[in-house]
Amino acid sequence: MTDPRTGTPLAADVVSHVRHDLRTFANHILGYSDMLLEVARDDGIAELIPGLEEVHALGGTLLEQIGATLAPGRTDVTLDDYRTLADQLHPLIESLQDGTKRLLDKAQQLGRAEEENDLHKILTATLNLRNFVAERLLEGEPHGERGASVPRCEAPGSQNDAPRGHAEAPNTGELTSPTRQEAHGRILIVDDVENNRDMLQRRLVRQGYTVVQATNGREALAKIGQGNLDLVLLDILMPEIDGF
Repeated sequence: MTDPRTGTPLAADVVSHVRHDLRTFANHILGYSDMLLEVARDDGIAELIPGLEEVHALGGTLLEQIGATLAPGRTDVTLDDYRTLADQLHPLIESLQDGTKRLLDKAQQLGRAEEENDLHKILTATLNLRNFVAERLLEGEPHGERGASVPRCEAPGSQNDAPRGHAEAPNTGELTSPTRQEAHGRILIVDDVENNRDMLQRRLVRQGYTVVQATNGREALAKIGQGNLDLVLLDILMPEIDGF
């Protein structure tokens, strides 16, 4: 990264990693709220629907703001752009934090343990996004590696958000739906972020697919070598061996 006092554009790889991590947190918020909305509507949990719609809309706005400021291919991003984006994201993050806490209280009152766990994942993503914005955007930490040295936290009561830099106990086994059989095929999901794998797996299993997981490129190559796969969904930025 160039001298922050000059206003010279930041290195493209640094901006790319920052954009990727910001989008990852926003996608966790958007993805889990989308799945929760589907469950709430299917199960008639009317008390949760308005709040989930608000959280989902805020997640979408986060992605729009990130994409507008850190558009792929943009080569003139400076620390001033980082700070402007931080100012735009701050009220969204505060609204997400408050809204998710209200939803958690309602889920607890209703005895909806599974929904409560997913809401904890949304809250954890929100808190980690807040930390990331403070470290990377406001302070302009010059780390090019994905997620390097950014403090991560876990929302109280969360069972397993497994943010980067913390130990994971990944489920890399094979899962298939016991009831949905309209889709067939065996799909390998490759991603080092557990929540990314979790969201994809749950959606695919609901559609009837059998899902296998790998946490990095080396594991993926081993599973591909075993054969019997119809499709591989591959992340690009991963440790050990990347998706390229």
